[in-house]
Amino acid sequence: MKANIKNNIIMASALLALHANSIAAAGPPPGSTSAIGDLVQTCRTAHVWVTPPTAGEYAGEQPANASGRVIDGPVRAVDTLWWKVDFDTANDGWVSQRELLKAGSIATPPAPPPPVPTSAAKVLQFSNVTPNPGSVVNSPQIMVKGRLSHDFYPASLIDARINNARLLLDEQGGFAAKVDLAAGKNTITLGASVANPRQQTTKISAFIDGSMIYGSDSTRANALRSFRGGALKTSEGNLPPLNADGLENANDAHLFPDADLFLAGDVRANENLELTSIHALFVREHNQLAAAIAAANPRMNDEQIYQSARKIVIAEVQAITWREFLPALIGADALRPYAGYNPQVNAGLATEFSTAAFRVGHTMINDDVEFMDNDAAEIRDGLPLAFAFFNPQPLKEVGPDPVLKYLATDVAREVDNQLVDGLRDFLFGPPGAGGLDLASLNIQRGRDHGIADYNTVRRAYGLPVVTGFHQITSNPVLQDKLRVLYGDVDALDLWAAGLAEDHQPGSSVGETFQRIIANQFERSRDGDRFWYERVFSGRQLEVIHGTRLSDLIRRNTGITKLQDNVFFFDEEETLAGLVAKSGFLPRELIMPSGPPTPPEPLDGKGNNQSHPGWGVAGADLLRLAPADYGDGVATPAGSDRPGAREISNAVAVQTTAAANDRAMSSWVYGWGQFIDHDLGLTTTGDEDFSIPVPAGDPSFDPFSTGTEVIPLSRSNYNPATGTTTPTAAECKLDITMKPARAK
Repeated sequence: MKANIKNNIIMASALLALHANSIAAAGPPPGSTSAIGDLVQTCRTAHVWVTPPTAGEYAGEQPANASGRVIDGPVRAVDTLWWKVDFDTANDGWVSQRELLKAGSIATPPAPPPPVPTSAAKVLQFSNVTPNPGSVVNSPQIMVKGRLSHDFYPASLIDARINNARLLLDEQGGFAAKVDLAAGKNTITLGASVANPRQQTTKISAFIDGSMIYGSDSTRANALRSFRGGALKTSEGNLPPLNADGLENANDAHLFPDADLFLAGDVRANENLELTSIHALFVREHNQLAAAIAAANPRMNDEQIYQSARKIVIAEVQAITWREFLPALIGADALRPYAGYNPQVNAGLATEFSTAAFRVGHTMINDDVEFMDNDAAEIRDGLPLAFAFFNPQPLKEVGPDPVLKYLATDVAREVDNQLVDGLRDFLFGPPGAGGLDLASLNIQRGRDHGIADYNTVRRAYGLPVVTGFHQITSNPVLQDKLRVLYGDVDALDLWAAGLAEDHQPGSSVGETFQRIIANQFERSRDGDRFWYERVFSGRQLEVIHGTRLSDLIRRNTGITKLQDNVFFFDEEETLAGLVAKSGFLPRELIMPSGPPTPPEPLDGKGNNQSHPGWGVAGADLLRLAPADYGDGVATPAGSDRPGAREISNAVAVQTTAAANDRAMSSWVYGWGQFIDHDLGLTTTGDEDFSIPVPAGDPSFDPFSTGTEVIPLSRSNYNPATGTTTPTAAECKLDITMKPARAK
């Protein structure tokens, strides 16, 4: 079935990993050094494109110091800004901002842009401390109790003191310490401090709240609504609406105008055809629910119908993720049972999860998209991924059904260190004209975020450290490659080492990534006041519990021949055993069993009323392991390790085309990307952190210049972080001890 098309496959999840949004603004964005009308010159030999490079039309080169005028732009593609230049000589076109200077300028790198501000409060605070200040006691010894919390650090990273002695904290920051008192007034001083390294931010909430469907702010949410009968807008073919009003929307490939792309709750909805098809499925599910709710409740208004349908869709997403997707990926027993809402659990997005562990999907990507009918017969030629990104045309022509059927009828690749050639060696044009390597980008992004080394992360997540490469993988060839690259198990990059691990029984990931992924999803569940098992009850909750992704596909498409669990597919057994089943909407699903509950906030604010900054849009990424920046606070890690491309060349080259050994279908990486876009959106600025390419690299430096790079920019961050001054908190208790009088 597969077309192995080397050097013609755009990065399937690289765009997801970079979160680089198109810029469609009247003027230059912050950090830009050019503007339309500027006279510019190239600062080195520059590659010129007829269209920005992901569209693949290469115009040629301009020599250093070539002059011209900016006539269009900027657009953001492959993690940098591009300007269209009318050069004084041949080969006009789009050029990277990094290769341009204003005419007459000295070739110095531009200053980094200002960091993106964040709206969430960053607090290290004591709470619920007893006894109260000013208390009078008659015992010479008291127990001081309370809680210490930080918005994005766990208790294990906080240095807590009581009267300058070490104060022990439990997992959630709780403490209880005995203090001896003297007669009269006593002052008890509680103190705490924690390092303040650079912290990247996320633009959306970390709750599974359907933000990728409904948006994270009222402007986007309203743009998606029809305001009639609680329904979402649709376009021709019962597809998501088009972005007619010019809202922010990623369009990295620039193959089609922005107005031709679909609009959804998340700006990345058009990244690939499979993802956009899933969005179409959920627009249909919402509208089917809204129509049924309206018919059953004629007195309900548009807002009530919309919120009721939205609440059910969010519950379905949560149920499918926890009851089907996660057991498929990390194993049926990896998650602890739900024990109820706990406001002391921080549902925020951990950087170890988003920057490393949840990028396992990149290794599962296949190299094309196919279109199948109900019997799994191909109805048209498959589409190489090079043409499936930011391309709405196939969905407009055939609808989502053939793509959703394909996801269920295709086995994902094995979770390992190897990436398909197009993800690791995607060339923009001829050799030497630049390109992208997703493995290198993942490693470099971890260093940008100051992710701790593999063993330090294991220790932070409660796992024993390893002392030898043989404890990571049983593959002797891979052991030797890691040993030659790193030399020491304490120097390993988390993403590279995590993928190298032998898989846990009943799982497609190793021990470290299993623990990190389980930790994130447990916190996202346990710290969510609107978790579906709290919101719903009775027969309605039973129906949601039993809802499978296959149910949604059957009742919103023409697909009837579908395995019940679409996250697994065995080519020899599944197709032969399929029996047509028609989809239907259970009446109990729309009939509330308990009192109405308030709608879940779009941005997560107000979800945790005890800790308003936890898990909200604009919050910093959590850091469960200590930061590992080069200078301890802000500069990238990894200067003492091999280069990211060198590591990729050694361990990420595809030497085998192994299918997943547990027969997971392509729905695993499709759903994983869909859910990832509900959990976090970390944007990039324009602070250069490009990846050096080894001289003589056959794909990126065939002429051995030793000057080629893979473009990358550092992530935006909270401007209050990245300093050597620690964050501190103090709480003083004046307690008077009056000994009890002897009777």
